[in-house]
Amino acid sequence: MRIDYELARLIATAAITEPYRQTDVLTTRDFAKYLNDRDISLHWATIHHLWELGVLHPIAVLKPAITPNLDKNRFCELDLQYEVPSFVDLGQEVSRDSDWSAPISTLPGSLSDSLLWHPFQLWFFFRLASNLKIPIALDASLSSPESYSKMAQKLVSDIPSRMEKIANEGEHSLFLRVLALLLLVEPVVHTSISNSVSFHPHLGETLEKYLSWRESLNSSTFLLRAGLTVEQAEQWHHNLAVNAHINDPVNEFRILLRHASRLKLNRLDNRALLAIGLYDMAEVLRRYLEQFHGRELLEEDDAMYGPQGPTVKQRFYGSARTADFNRTIFRRIVRDFDLDPQARTTWFIEGDTEEAYIRSMAEHLHIDLDRAGIEVMNLNGLGGLASDRLMELLERFRREEVFPFVSIDSDARQDHLRCLRNYTGLGLLPIGFKVYNPDFEASNFSNDELADVANQMARDAGFAADITSKEIEQEKTMNSQPVGKIIEKLWNKRQFYGNKGIAWGKALADWASSHTCPASYADFEGNRPIDALLFRLLRGQVSSYWETVKHESVDENGNLVDRI
Repeated sequence: MRIDYELARLIATAAITEPYRQTDVLTTRDFAKYLNDRDISLHWATIHHLWELGVLHPIAVLKPAITPNLDKNRFCELDLQYEVPSFVDLGQEVSRDSDWSAPISTLPGSLSDSLLWHPFQLWFFFRLASNLKIPIALDASLSSPESYSKMAQKLVSDIPSRMEKIANEGEHSLFLRVLALLLLVEPVVHTSISNSVSFHPHLGETLEKYLSWRESLNSSTFLLRAGLTVEQAEQWHHNLAVNAHINDPVNEFRILLRHASRLKLNRLDNRALLAIGLYDMAEVLRRYLEQFHGRELLEEDDAMYGPQGPTVKQRFYGSARTADFNRTIFRRIVRDFDLDPQARTTWFIEGDTEEAYIRSMAEHLHIDLDRAGIEVMNLNGLGGLASDRLMELLERFRREEVFPFVSIDSDARQDHLRCLRNYTGLGLLPIGFKVYNPDFEASNFSNDELADVANQMARDAGFAADITSKEIEQEKTMNSQPVGKIIEKLWNKRQFYGNKGIAWGKALADWASSHTCPASYADFEGNRPIDALLFRLLRGQVSSYWETVKHESVDENGNLVDRI
């Protein structure tokens, strides 16, 4: 196909001599490898031969490629700052009567460096490869060699006409204009696509100069310079994105992989790498049209589905767009794939007894708290509840969409409850809190159970305590002390100086794991309140923070209720 000189010159200068190019041109040999990594297997000599026939248009041609058998009128010299003379190729009309035999073994290797190509030409080579493939079913080889040969000959005989069609048709000409636009705008919109920018220090390129250069451009004119309308560019964005999606073997992971670094993505191969290349081309167009022409396009992974794609994203992630480097949205995506290493729930507890109980009970239940996404943080007393440090933690957890939960003893004081209500009002405790009245032990165990656990701990230490439930109840009535303090007092009377902290919490968990909870303490499933809390907080690993906040609130008792 014959193309206009101005278009050929624009493509060459935009790809090679303009500053801040983010993707470099490749020689034919290197470009063949680039294509092969993307499941397009073409020998470099085949690419060179198809160029000679006029099917392909390189970015630029270096002097050694212009052999005597080629039409010199195809080439116009253009200084592209190479050591050898460089040219742009205006091409020629392609004829099906040309010699299509690929001369792989006859072309000198020196020609493999004489043509220059760009990765943004991927779409046309993808289309070319599709037309070169012979669609013969695998089981056709089980028939006779003669019939298989006839079938192959019939299919192969049609290839020249297909090559003529894709080379000379208007879509090829239009794609070259799209290519020009892509080359012009990629450096301008690159920071919207990637978190890194490449520079050529030997050319004096720096970040500061890059930002100034980008601001100095009249980028809105690039569309006109490429000879395209906004509608044409939008259509090509759609076509490229759909082609990428159809050929992407891991398209269900696109929403996640879009955030991976280029270096990591380049470790993929075949169709996955092909799809990434097409996605990138489409996104360059989209970012340009959105930033400089005020258009609003679907993200690449939504192009296949239409407007319902953003609707689904809004429902699942809280945003119709997921590729704009919004850390909150990305965190939701990662969690949707169960790949977030951060604890999803942080459980603030008052002291050692409760912490020891929770950790020991989790072991009895074969629950790995770390794997379950629950972090237990000990406040080491009620004094930490109103601290600036806790407030800062809760505010950070809100930003990072981590569920915090607080469980404390009432301690016969109302200021702690007011503090928790204040946190709730500020949106810092989105799944509530628990105040044990009067304390953790009395809210989860009967006096009989507490006496049995206390006596067993004393016996294990070589003492006969013989504490009774009646004694415990009398102390509760007379002194209004926490049960833990009462147990310590009763131990001390018997010369057993035990500590109610970690050992006491573990002993309570050991008891609870092997004894049914009394009906007066159990929930409708027979769980003690502390165990019911553990099961409730396990849900945080799979629950959506922002959906929970949107649909539920916390009542005066620290319980979740549906928002009206």
